[in-house]
Amino acid sequence: MIGILQGRLTASTNGQLQCFPSINWKDEFILAKNCKLECIELLFEAVYNPLNPLYTSDGIPVLKKISKETGVRISSVCADYFMQKPLWNNDGNAKKESEKTFKELVLKCNDVDAGILVLPFFEKAEIKTEQDKNSLGEVLSELGEFAKDHSVDVSLEITIPATSLKFFIESLNSKNIGVCYDTGNTTGKGHDISKDIKILGNLINHVHVKDRRKSDYQNVLLGTGDTDFKGAFLAFNNFSYKRAFMLETYRGENPVETAKKHRIFVEKNLQISKSV
Repeated sequence: MIGILQGRLTASTNGQLQCFPSINWKDEFILAKNCKLECIELLFEAVYNPLNPLYTSDGIPVLKKISKETGVRISSVCADYFMQKPLWNNDGNAKKESEKTFKELVLKCNDVDAGILVLPFFEKAEIKTEQDKNSLGEVLSELGEFAKDHSVDVSLEITIPATSLKFFIESLNSKNIGVCYDTGNTTGKGHDISKDIKILGNLINHVHVKDRRKSDYQNVLLGTGDTDFKGAFLAFNNFSYKRAFMLETYRGENPVETAKKHRIFVEKNLQISKSV
């Protein structure tokens, strides 16, 4: 299943790559269908946005309606919110607010049949110390169970060495918490992608597909950067990864035409990996 992150099928409204598509969010479901993309990953921002249906009281029915009409599934939600308001925050009130938002978001995921909640750990939420990791582990022990009770899997997007990440995930002892493996972020950090994927294996429950240059850490069109896609897709195939490949890609000059080319790129690499 190949899908795309919300905001990558239309021009950015604020000049940033990661950007909620404002008044065009409904159009992206139609555009995704026209691009033959099967699913979409919703974006949940740190700042309250009345235009984002995940933030509004009547947004869920609208999301479900347009998903049904277009046949484009809502497979996941990417919670950028927690990059600015970390779950492992040691400030008591901030921590309570983040945990409350997590639970509310899990319920929204359940309402729209999104089986994956992605938690990116970058910016303020970057895991830098063992204390950060331990604090996060304590929080996830409780929140992971809440998500499990509501049929939502949690996917942690953490760019640390694969062996350390594997040990951390396994220490949580929760079958519904796994890894969101981002091919671009790991490339930028100099990881051996195929080795990473072999180490993590079935702990990977979600994939963000992007290409990145090592020299300047910039996102580029798939196949034009330093990401080892051949090795990545072979490794994914070796442990029979069956979940979504989500395009978190550079828009290019024409976002829709770029998305079509990126879908074809992923399909070809999947076919090649299965024929080897």
